[in-house]
Amino acid sequence: MTVPAPADGRPSRTERLAALIEATDPATRLRTGTTTPVLPVHQALVPLLPDGGLRPGTAVEVTDAGLLLALAGGAGTWLAVIGMPDLGLAAARSHGVDLAKVLLVDDPGTDTWTDVLAALIPAVPLILLNAPTTITPHLAQRLTARLRQHQCVILTPSYWPGSVVRIEVTKSAWSGLGAGWGQLRERRIVAES
Repeated sequence: MTVPAPADGRPSRTERLAALIEATDPATRLRTGTTTPVLPVHQALVPLLPDGGLRPGTAVEVTDAGLLLALAGGAGTWLAVIGMPDLGLAAARSHGVDLAKVLLVDDPGTDTWTDVLAALIPAVPLILLNAPTTITPHLAQRLTARLRQHQCVILTPSYWPGSVVRIEVTKSAWSGLGAGWGQLRERRIVAES
């Protein structure tokens, strides 16, 4: 079926829609080099992520708090921390998080956490979220659409339907302790996605 062009020579509605679909197709963006840049991560964590970094508009499940902080620290950007009152700020700083660029919401409330999250998505490019309730697929879909709209990334230890990847620590070993004495100095992990 051929749709005739308007008499004034402008592209028809169908042609404009086809051009929009073509321009926003991921394959077209890759071909033309107009992909959205990813938030950087520490070099050792690059292989764990499909795009080699944190792609704006997505959610990433991270089951380990230290690994979550390592991902956030590598991004070097403003971030919000929601629902993580036990998150150690000294540990965050040791992973490269600039504490002057951190917004903390210790207890967003079980009934209002989605409102807090929705308010912060346009404000910061990275959010660490421990949701106080289970995230349903419908809610995750709505929030992910908002993430895409505002080019924000969520890192969460919670289950997130439709997350781009789930990163888990499979092995962990601490060093620094002797036989009943000493101080923990280093943790080595093996992580998989």
